[in-house]
Amino acid sequence: MAAFPLVPRYSKMIILGQQFGNMPYIIAIVAGLSVGDPFLSYEESQGISTSHDEPGDGTAVDSEVSRSTRRKFEEARDQFNSLDPGCDVLRLLCAIGAYESAGATDEFCEERFLRVKVMKEIRKLRIQISSIVNNQLSGIVAPVDFTARLPPPSPLQRRTIKQIVAATYLDHIAIRSDLLDPSSSNRTPNITQRVAYIPFSSFLNSGSANDKRNATIHANSAMAKLSAAPDYVVYSDLRESQHNGRLRILPLTDVAGRDIEALAKGTSLISYSKPLNYPPPRTFSENGVIKKEVYVVPRFGIQGRGWELPSIKRVENLIKS
Repeated sequence: MAAFPLVPRYSKMIILGQQFGNMPYIIAIVAGLSVGDPFLSYEESQGISTSHDEPGDGTAVDSEVSRSTRRKFEEARDQFNSLDPGCDVLRLLCAIGAYESAGATDEFCEERFLRVKVMKEIRKLRIQISSIVNNQLSGIVAPVDFTARLPPPSPLQRRTIKQIVAATYLDHIAIRSDLLDPSSSNRTPNITQRVAYIPFSSFLNSGSANDKRNATIHANSAMAKLSAAPDYVVYSDLRESQHNGRLRILPLTDVAGRDIEALAKGTSLISYSKPLNYPPPRTFSENGVIKKEVYVVPRFGIQGRGWELPSIKRVENLIKS
């Protein structure tokens, strides 16, 4: 990991990227995350003065600019969301792949509302990281053949890419706030952008449950357009709005509760309850070994601060029959 000119989180992501032939995609994602956001907001692309943290809702803007330009902007975003609608890290990967397939031209960036300088820097860093993998980590990391153009990842690769990202951002997970209090009378808003989440860091920094600070999905995120808000969100950063002080989540991907347990297993971030009474424990014999099947509740967090995840089945060996 120390061989990479990257923060440890991204170095770990590359080490994990060897699985399922994901290395070229992970290198591209790491390059993109390291350089910065390549996506222009609609307001930025039109030179409209607005807070970067609080993009407008488009109502006033559409009355002053061509509707066809707005349509082109939405079509470009839909193209980049084609791998997995609502997943920002795969939207980033798709933009990098489309940029290379189009010849890595400035014109493509201008037509697709991408930052020209950022896309060029991402390309340079991809080449640099690939060279390090091949020249300095021989025998540790499998060699990677750098090709500018990336074929679309398979469904398995897309799923495992999201898991790799989640594994390296375990301390950057937010839970939908209504999941912490199922008896609450507050209904989840129908608009994903308005759904409240509580970041994991809030559990560590607050003294009581009432001190936990809610955050919402950033309007420029691909996730903001989902019809249903995910239970858990893996994010790259939290941004406080200069306009109203609200906390915004910059998402990377959604993650399932069962995946959180599997990815955090063996770390200090996961603990387990005593066996549940229901479903009741079951004892059985398998290949001459007496085994006991129980269900436990995983808890994600540190020193009792965090949240419970869905129960899982655990099988323990007892004695040989």
